Amino acid sequence: MKPSQHFPALLVALFLGLGISTASEKNKHVFYLGSSYGSNLYYLGTSVSDDRGFLSTDLSYGYDSVLWISGSLYNLPGYSSALPFYDLSAGLNLPLGKSFDLGLTLARHQLTSRPDTLFFNYTYALVSLGLDWKLLYSRLAVGRTFGEYGQTYLNLKNSRYMQSGNFFANNSFFSLEPSVNLYFGSFYRLHSRTISSGPGPGVRPGHGTGNWQYNYYTKGFGLLDVEFSIPVAFNAGIFTLEMEPVYLLPVFDDQSIHSAKGFSFFISAYVRLSRKK
Repeated sequence: MKPSQHFPALLVALFLGLGISTASEKNKHVFYLGSSYGSNLYYLGTSVSDDRGFLSTDLSYGYDSVLWISGSLYNLPGYSSALPFYDLSAGLNLPLGKSFDLGLTLARHQLTSRPDTLFFNYTYALVSLGLDWKLLYSRLAVGRTFGEYGQTYLNLKNSRYMQSGNFFANNSFFSLEPSVNLYFGSFYRLHSRTISSGPGPGVRPGHGTGNWQYNYYTKGFGLLDVEFSIPVAFNAGIFTLEMEPVYLLPVFDDQSIHSAKGFSFFISAYVRLSRKK
C-alpha cells in the first residue's frame, strides 16, 4: 500500500520531531487525531482499494519521539460496507548516533468482510536503517508480510527535507520533502510453451498430428515499482495540513491483479490533542 499507507507517514514524521512542535515544546506523551483522502490506496504496486478513492480517520499516540501506536479506519465512497477495512500499527525509532537511526514496525491490515476485490488480510513486520547525509536522507527497509500471500520485500527511499522560516507569530511554517522510493519484491512471471507432436507409427503424414500448449510460472525477485512524491505540509501550532502528489512507475506489471500506476493524490489533516509541556 502506499507506504505510504500501512502507517501514517506524516504522523511518524511528527512524532520524530519533523513536524509542528519545537524541541522545547515537546510533551513526551503526544496524541494526534487526523483524517485523509486519497485517489488510490496501494501496496507494493497493487491497489488495495480496487482503484477507488478512499477516506480514512487516524488516532495515534507517540511517546518521547521513540514509540508510536496508530489505528486507521477506511471508507470507500460508493462501497456497500461503511468501514471495509482498518489498519493497526506500532513502531519504535531508535537513534544510533548523530547520523543513523533504526526503525521497527509491526502492523495489521484487516478486512471487515471478505470481498475478492479488496486484497486480503495480512500482518507485516519491517526493520529499517536510516542515514542522514545532510543533503539527503536515505532509508533502507526490509519487510515481510505474513498471511495468505506472504512475501519479503525491500524499500530504498531517498528524500530531502526542507523547511521555511517561521511566520504568524513565529508559530507556523511550510515543509517540503521530495522523495524517490524504490520497491523490490517477489514476482511470478507467466510463460507459455507450445509443443508439436508428430504422427504415431502407421499414421500417414498430416494425420494424427497436433500442437498443445501449457503454461507455467517462474518466481523472481527484483525491482517492482519506482515512486516519486512531493509532500508539502503547512504546520501551524497544533494543526498540520499535508498535500502529496505521487507518481507510481511500475517496473513489473502483473496483469492478474489490480496494478496501480500513474498519478495519485493524497491530502491529510492532523490535530495534536495533547497540550504543550
